[in-house]
Amino acid sequence: MSGYSWSVPSAGPATGTSAAERATQRDKLWGRDLWLDVRVAGADVVTTARGDLALTEGEEALIQALIRRIITAPGEWATLPNYGAGARLYVKARKNRATIDELVERIRSQCAAEPRVERVQAVSVESTDDGAGLKINVLVIPRGRVLPTRGIGFSLEVN
Repeated sequence: MSGYSWSVPSAGPATGTSAAERATQRDKLWGRDLWLDVRVAGADVVTTARGDLALTEGEEALIQALIRRIITAPGEWATLPNYGAGARLYVKARKNRATIDELVERIRSQCAAEPRVERVQAVSVESTDDGAGLKINVLVIPRGRVLPTRGIGFSLEVN
């Protein structure tokens, strides 16, 4: 079974607009989506205490979409054959420079293909401390000028 975890750095204050206005702009720009627990194989939907499907929005919706692109193998979605970087395919692969560079390029390409991303600032891949998985770090600059001074970064471990 594959496992996933991620962390998002805390956002610093933005200037020029109120927090409420920035939140409204982010939601319009980045949308709303079903909240998927991507830490389990198959990315299961999350439900609320009342049994409703939980939603994610704004920055978290963008991060979730990028993680989904990173962990999905190319061809896994029949209607989108070029979707996905296939990070799980590299967990057991030999961790040489060429293999790592190939995965970095696949992740960079998939993140750049996300319509809400203006550019990919950085991607790094390294072995986890125990050597059983991969730690992936991504920093993207989102489209729009909601947060003009910073990108959105996250770390993802794939086991």
